Amino acid sequence: MDSSPSSGTFKLSCIACQLLASLILTLPPGNPKDEVSNSALSLCVTFFGQPEKLCRGIIEGNLDVLFDLKEQGLPLNPDKICGTVLENANCSVKNGPQVEWSLEMDYGTKEDRISVRSESRAEAGEISIVQITDIHYDPEYEAGRTASCSEPLCCRNYQPNASSRADRATKYGHYNYCDMPLDVVRSALESIRKQKNISMVYMTGDLVSHAIWETSKKKNLKVINLVADLFREYLGDIPVIPIIGNHETHPVNVFAPYFIQGPTSTNWLYKEFIDSWGWSLPESARQTFLKGGYYSFVVKDTNLRIIVLNSNIYQKLNWWNVLYPIDMNDQLKWFTTTLLEAEQNEEKVHILSHIPPGSEDTMQVYQREYRKIVERFEHTITAEFNGHTHYEDFTLFYDKNNSSQAVGAAYNGGSITSYYNVNPNYRVYKVDKGTWELNDFDSYGFNISLIQDDMSPEWNKLYSFKEQYGLKSMRPEELNNLVIRMMDDSALFDKYFYNFFKGSNREQYDSKRKMKILCDIMTSEMADLTHCNQLKKVTSTKRRRSLTSIGEEFTKGLKRKR
Repeated sequence: MDSSPSSGTFKLSCIACQLLASLILTLPPGNPKDEVSNSALSLCVTFFGQPEKLCRGIIEGNLDVLFDLKEQGLPLNPDKICGTVLENANCSVKNGPQVEWSLEMDYGTKEDRISVRSESRAEAGEISIVQITDIHYDPEYEAGRTASCSEPLCCRNYQPNASSRADRATKYGHYNYCDMPLDVVRSALESIRKQKNISMVYMTGDLVSHAIWETSKKKNLKVINLVADLFREYLGDIPVIPIIGNHETHPVNVFAPYFIQGPTSTNWLYKEFIDSWGWSLPESARQTFLKGGYYSFVVKDTNLRIIVLNSNIYQKLNWWNVLYPIDMNDQLKWFTTTLLEAEQNEEKVHILSHIPPGSEDTMQVYQREYRKIVERFEHTITAEFNGHTHYEDFTLFYDKNNSSQAVGAAYNGGSITSYYNVNPNYRVYKVDKGTWELNDFDSYGFNISLIQDDMSPEWNKLYSFKEQYGLKSMRPEELNNLVIRMMDDSALFDKYFYNFFKGSNREQYDSKRKMKILCDIMTSEMADLTHCNQLKKVTSTKRRRSLTSIGEEFTKGLKRKR
């Protein structure tokens, strides 16, 4: 799956990582950090070609964490450090818990699929749930500034004025590497407030901008608290279910185990975040949130359980996974126990998690263990909601023993930010109150290229999912059929690609990119490319033998593998 647009801003090479790690590990006790900082600065400028100001900010933010890792007194070497954070860059750890561990728990047995599947009851009705994600509010955004700058984030008040209209930051955003002004955040919340009969709002993370070189605890908390206040102002009594994104912490992506204290601890974020955002949550959610940013509760007077996970801790760029890779903060163990309880109580579950399954940003061993859990509880979990990528897409889970059987779906809500080449959007899901499955969703947004500074954004319905793709339902098997149809139907895939970028019309695709997008939908575990490899094989065969249907041959091939 594609990583978030921001995750590739700095592509740390294996050599650069090992040089920096060796430098830190070979320093004698008491050696000043300035020496490491200056050497790392030279590496950053040389290898990445980034401005010194930017490099210095990132180095200073991460150096304390790296030194704290060294002081833990556990075995460390450059291969172990770089093999963790650069898992997919030919810098891998050959052995060790970073690569190979299993969650030692008794999952129980999965019941028969047909006997436990809930059926919709017309009398139950439906509710509407909004998902808003990846706001990325930038306090430094200023209309009129250049959208083409030398930094990873542009359209900022200290940068040059635009030299052309196409390059100019508008009052409501730009398609280049720019985040969002406060006017867009207010406009989105005003639009959500006008929606009818909203029962809940899922806020799936990333409030802070992509200016990762200048974050601090103080700056991040200012944004976190400000946006929380806006949600309360505009949405009033509508319950808001919040999760943390990878940009909320400082330094970005770094989440420490709960027992780490002092300046490198993440406990400050958990406490301040739930104090600011927890107004809709029961007190019982606070205990686990303070431990690791995860929680669960049953929605009042229903059998719907919401489980919020902190998938950010499993990022490869989270330095703490070098030393403590095995189920940090006991989250997956808690997740499994909570699902067992939900199953026993005949509850249905919605999962909220910032980073989607199968993301290139997370460790493969986590993806495997997470997939095991989702497959085991496929009858209990009715939907998962993600953010992070800024795209409108979805990911399917497949039965490990029957690769043609889709057993779960995770929905990516897109983003408020336009970073990069996307329009702002949010979603309104229609949810069956009898089964808690999704009946449909509508995506709302506006087109940045069509709005002037003297206008206000109009958040119009972009499309309805089932109508757009001719679906009978939102169940995993129907979504799998959609993917198979898109293999052959170019017009159908054109719609998906257009909606993927939320109508920005700034991107094009070729056969290779189409393959990547379809592969991503079918990959919840990067170490298992069964579906992707089968699609590549069939596509190649069609070129040689003129097959009439890629989708049909694709399905036959999967069934032969059983």
